[in-house]
Parts: sequence; structure tokens; C-alpha cells
Amino acid sequence: MLEAAQRGDWQRVSVLAEGCVALIERARALSSKVALDSHGTRQKFLILRQILRNDAQLRRLQSPAATRVEDLVFTRPRPPNGRTDPGGSAAA
Repeated sequence: MLEAAQRGDWQRVSVLAEGCVALIERARALSSKVALDSHGTRQKFLILRQILRNDAQLRRLQSPAATRVEDLVFTRPRPPNGRTDPGGSAAA
């Protein structure tokens, strides 16, 4: 999905998203029936983290304006003098 979004192929993203919904439902049904060992649980969480990263990138691609607003809200502003040191003095 992410690769399709990066290409701007939003129709393909939509088709793949529908497939993801089916896979998520299937995974939920299986999770109550299959117990994972520690390695399996670790792999599951690594996969979930990658899914969340991809989802965040997809959202940025879908809405660049929202990303700019998010950057404005969550980025610490630079001081008016443009310097990063709190005292505003240059090192000698």
C-alpha cells in the first residue's frame, strides 16, 4: 500500500486497503485460537510496529496539509534571533 501511495496510485491503495481489512479480520479470529510462544509474540509486535509506521507514512502522503499543521504544533519554535543557544550569545 505504501509503495502505491508513494507512486500516487490511490485506486490501488484503495483496493489493497480492502484486502487488509479481510486479513485483519482473519488474524483477529486466529489470535483467539492460536497461542504464540515468546518468539512469535515478538515477531507479532515487530510486524505491528511496521504496520503502524507504514500507516503513519500513508497518512502523511494522503494529507500533506495535516502534516504541516502537525509539524507546526509539535515542533519547538526557534528563537527570534535564529540561534539555538538559550542565552543568545555566540561562542568565542
